[in-house]
Amino acid sequence: MESSNNPLSGLWQPAFQLKNLHYGPSCVQNHLLSVLPSQTTSHVFIITTNSIASKTPLLQRLQHLLGTQYAGTFSHISQHAPVAEVDAATEKVMTIAGVSGNTNSTNGDAAPPQNQQLTDTINSTVLLSIGGGSPIDAAKSISHRMHERTGHFLPHITIPTTLSAAECTLGGGYTKSDGTKVGFMNPQMGVTAIFYDPDFARFTPPRLFLSTGIRALDHAVEALYQPYVTEVPWKALSLWAVETLFECLPKARETEMQDAEVLTRCMLAAWSLALTSYPKQTDGETSCITLSPVIALKARTSPSASSQIAKLLPAIESTSTFKTLFAKPQPLASNGETNKEPNSSKSIPLKGHSPSSPAIANGQHSSSTSSTSLTNGTTTATTHIKLDPNLAAALKVSTYISALVETMGLSGTLSERGVNTSEKDIIVERALNGGPSGHSGAPVDEGWKAEVEGLVGRLF
Repeated sequence: MESSNNPLSGLWQPAFQLKNLHYGPSCVQNHLLSVLPSQTTSHVFIITTNSIASKTPLLQRLQHLLGTQYAGTFSHISQHAPVAEVDAATEKVMTIAGVSGNTNSTNGDAAPPQNQQLTDTINSTVLLSIGGGSPIDAAKSISHRMHERTGHFLPHITIPTTLSAAECTLGGGYTKSDGTKVGFMNPQMGVTAIFYDPDFARFTPPRLFLSTGIRALDHAVEALYQPYVTEVPWKALSLWAVETLFECLPKARETEMQDAEVLTRCMLAAWSLALTSYPKQTDGETSCITLSPVIALKARTSPSASSQIAKLLPAIESTSTFKTLFAKPQPLASNGETNKEPNSSKSIPLKGHSPSSPAIANGQHSSSTSSTSLTNGTTTATTHIKLDPNLAAALKVSTYISALVETMGLSGTLSERGVNTSEKDIIVERALNGGPSGHSGAPVDEGWKAEVEGLVGRLF
């Protein structure tokens, strides 16, 4: 993808392996068999987690639905798809497909099958992942390894139960024993069919579903200010998806994951957002902590970013969630008319801003004034800074997302998530594009580095 905001121009080149996207109640029951490569010879191997296999009826439903086309299950994929689990699952799949040899090949040299019978067996093997990002990525890794061994990728059907949207990317990966994440991309690794079925998603623990929804919001904001994202369809989809997630995530919590339409809308929103950006090495819990402050930082330090983030404000303010969280009855003036609050895009009180802050240094304010008020006999001074309207709107977006996270019980700190303060420098280094010199090799601006260090410190 190529894109420019000024002048408005871009290029979008569709590159999807996806052939079918079914959504809505009972879509798995009604349509799964129809997307198999063969109605008679396909053999489906399921990749999932132990919790889905042992704590829900979903695996049994699929086994019954597939009947004689069910070939087996690997249900031991845990968070971040550890390599040992991917190795074990790959061995089982290759055995079913009649392939022998090293299951964790990484040399990329494909060894084509030696006979037509083996080719037919491989082509009849289908992967079906069910769950969140870990089983989906594990299935992609298995398909990638099969290609390395035989020259054939396996068809991959998925039933996502979270909003991580791993099903939308052309990449996959696993985690090495030392904790290092290994990723790879190939256009043919994409899934061939997706089923967004609320009858499956409703078994997901609410916190997991909601936190991955905040990660989807993370994708939406990034989509608006990233230079590679085109105006259509992706930025337009981002605006729609933000409105949908702001509306539906709280409802999913309120209805205890039982409202089929709400869950379906959330999943469709996550799908549309994930297609706009490259995969991130973060999870939903991390986005709950970082998204709001990162939005504020981007808005304050980049006029271009703030102008794009500001576009989210009308979408958010149109939702019933916004009206519940922020809209207050306006007092009546003596003439019976509604008193309107001052336009905050022109004059709002700020915390933590100083004349040397990047927002001011970049020319995103016009002037500042001071006012003095008397409260309980104590004089307090309040500084009001007139902001550029785009910056003010973008900061509102940050505030509203923070409130959304809090109202769903997802707020917290990195320390509460088990991240040690000794890792601050590593986080800062990654945030600065891979190191002190960044990707380009040019020195990182010291002022920007200080901003990032301050933000990371406040996350603990």
